[in-house]
Amino acid sequence: MPDMLPTTWDLIRSGLLSTPKITGRRGIRRWLLTAGILFVLIPMGWFHRFCLALDHLLFPSFKAIEPKKPLFIIGPPRSGTTYLHRLIEKNPQFTTFYFWELLLAPAICQKRFWLGLHACDSRIGHPGLRCLRFIEQHCFSSMDDIHATSLMDAEEDYFGLLPLHACFLLIVAFPDCEKLWKLPQFDQWESSEDRDTVMNFYRGLLQRHLHVRGHERTLVSKNPSFCGMLASLHDHFPTARFAIPIRTPEETIPSLLSSMRGGPELLGYPAATLEPLLKEMMHHYYQHIGNQLTLLGEQAAVVPYRDLVGKPHIALTSLANQLGYDAAALTAGMEPAPSTPAKKYRSGHRYTLEQFGLNHSTLRSEYSWLYDDSRMGLQVSCESGVTTSAISDSSLAPGVQSSC
Repeated sequence: MPDMLPTTWDLIRSGLLSTPKITGRRGIRRWLLTAGILFVLIPMGWFHRFCLALDHLLFPSFKAIEPKKPLFIIGPPRSGTTYLHRLIEKNPQFTTFYFWELLLAPAICQKRFWLGLHACDSRIGHPGLRCLRFIEQHCFSSMDDIHATSLMDAEEDYFGLLPLHACFLLIVAFPDCEKLWKLPQFDQWESSEDRDTVMNFYRGLLQRHLHVRGHERTLVSKNPSFCGMLASLHDHFPTARFAIPIRTPEETIPSLLSSMRGGPELLGYPAATLEPLLKEMMHHYYQHIGNQLTLLGEQAAVVPYRDLVGKPHIALTSLANQLGYDAAALTAGMEPAPSTPAKKYRSGHRYTLEQFGLNHSTLRSEYSWLYDDSRMGLQVSCESGVTTSAISDSSLAPGVQSSC
């Protein structure tokens, strides 16, 4: 078993047994909630692995599928990756993972089952789908301002790595698991065996998806948590293209810290204990992107956040031209007027720099190399000491409306 990947025992020990090193004392409420998560996570992981193995017997042809010019949307969290993903996935030439298949059906046999069930539900008027929508509306609507989520929406396919415990989001439930905090440094893992284990598993997920959705289509994947995996993805998918949204750290860091508060509060430990580690992670992500852009060369295109939300049609056209996709097809159905989509894409997620002990000048100094890198497209934002209007609002006003 690879040494770097968290095992089931690592999660049990860090979540229930050992003394927490990061988050402090573990109360009974947190212990019970963590045990409940493990009670679901472990059996589901075993079942998914069984179904994935069954695919080799029932659908062996999936192993011959080679993803053609897959598009990986990878940028620091809260940089507009979700917005870009949902603009692109609307095009029928592309295909992407939906949340339901990541959580319930990573295997082909599981996808066939749920798609068949959905077809039966459609024939009788969608009672199952209406029930699902009702549950989502009443249970998850509170998350819409941060990251609107539905089982029927396109989502980050790192959720498919849950059977390997290689999904970074697990740090919310298991913040004291040291191996989970090493996932952002994936490309720096010393053992190539560890990296290959994850990459081969991930390749299998993409092949299975294309087997069901159409191997002639282009797969688009959006994962901010893959910032630390750029080199590995390039090695294992040599024809891949990379779209990299970039937003200023003054916006992304407080937005991320704010969005991560709900989980720890629910689980009964202070969210502030994670903040130093998350700040360190973000610094690594920005640096790693800068370091890998030379390796990726013409296979990567940086998409400045202000262009993405201010001029989405133009930004998408430029992205397609840089990466060798059909620009007309990619922007089909979009309004050419740049202002209309930008006005629609707003969030009620509010935060300030001061909430997290941050200030504008310190971040500018700490990330000066980022603004000096012409490839990032942030130079215009630095004129007169001001970045985007959102940054100005977050620095000078009590709150800022985020578009993440």
